[in-house]
Amino acid sequence: MISAYNMALADSSHPPVIHRILRRDGRILVQASDDVLVAKVNVSVSDEHGKLLEWLEALPLEDDWWECVPQWEGRITAHAWDIPGNKARLEMVEP
Repeated sequence: MISAYNMALADSSHPPVIHRILRRDGRILVQASDDVLVAKVNVSVSDEHGKLLEWLEALPLEDDWWECVPQWEGRITAHAWDIPGNKARLEMVEP
């Protein structure tokens, strides 16, 4: 059996994982997981030159999914944090 202390200690050394980013019906969906809990997910939208157009706070859905609705089109990057403050980043690569 793992104690809460040992679980928290283990979580402090592992960042969350962003599995994928999807565009669906005007929304951006981010699948992110962590050993314990993903605390928050933000999404940035940038133009082709890297200028930030929008910074959005995603809302949790069911399972490991988070969602936000952008006002702009552009390059999407998801950022996820766990409770200890570890950060993961993943840029959406569109076909």
